[in-house]
Amino acid sequence: MEAIETAGLYVGAIVGAVLALAFGRSAWRGLFPGRWHPVAAQVMRAYVEGTRAHGTTHYTAMVEYTYRIGGRDFRGDGAVAHPVTSRGLAEDALAPYPVGHVLTIEAYRPDPRESRMGRSQSVMAAIGTVFGIGFVVFAVWMLTRRG
Repeated sequence: MEAIETAGLYVGAIVGAVLALAFGRSAWRGLFPGRWHPVAAQVMRAYVEGTRAHGTTHYTAMVEYTYRIGGRDFRGDGAVAHPVTSRGLAEDALAPYPVGHVLTIEAYRPDPRESRMGRSQSVMAAIGTVFGIGFVVFAVWMLTRRG
């Protein structure tokens, strides 16, 4: 039984490290606002995405858009609101984003294939990074307590 618990802690540490690295990359980029620049984008598709977890479905209003930088076309997508438990509320959040609507997004200067619809994504990435680091610290702490 102890071997299973130890293996679980190692898996937790690995999962935490992966989360911290994945979210950390995005959070790091968000720290340098000068690397992001505003770009006009056109809505190509607006839709509601449903995700079911723990018996509850959460709906997210999503927008796919295209934008042009340096004569090259790029595609991106993003949530226009936080997930909600009502599909109707998610659909209402899409009202300001009809197909063809022009909106301002931010593109990442070093790699214009990357874009975001606002800075809130970097805040979420920072939270994910802290959560991942917490996984690692907790797992290492538990492993060192075991001797």
